[in-house]
Amino acid sequence: MPSWKFFMFFLVLYLVSFVIGLTSAADPTYLYHMCPNTTTFNRNSTYQSNLNFLLSSLVSNATGSNGFSTGFYNTTAGQDPDKVYALFLCRGDVTPTTCKDRVNFATSDILKLCPVEKQSIIWYDQCFLRYSDASIFSAVDGDPSVIMSNPNNVTKKKKNGLIASKDYNEEAQMMPRFP
Repeated sequence: MPSWKFFMFFLVLYLVSFVIGLTSAADPTYLYHMCPNTTTFNRNSTYQSNLNFLLSSLVSNATGSNGFSTGFYNTTAGQDPDKVYALFLCRGDVTPTTCKDRVNFATSDILKLCPVEKQSIIWYDQCFLRYSDASIFSAVDGDPSVIMSNPNNVTKKKKNGLIASKDYNEEAQMMPRFP
């Protein structure tokens, strides 16, 4: 009988660890997305193949083979006119594992929200992901953009020994004086 209990103990332990392994981290906090419907692609096209390849490449590069991640990656796939440019950026305080999870989530989410658009961007609290049929690297571009506001009340809070104030004059008077 002891061997039976021993077997059952390990069977239950294995099943519990399997179930725990299936649970994933909570979905990221969605903020906004944009899919300008200016250019679209046909399903099962070369552009879609390049896009799918590129998005999987982003996920695999969200954490390097050494487990390190800079939290940023950009890449391209294909040749003109079906070339796709894509990038992601995770917040600096996000771990490489969390970054990879967020990028993985974003790549599937953006395809649901923007199924045939050649240009798309999606923002979450901890990262954003963007792809386009035009180069988006090393170029300052004000579009797409969105203004997001903080819905929380801002009250006087201590920060670095000072009390934050709505009035800058009041704030300046509270600043320490240096000779």
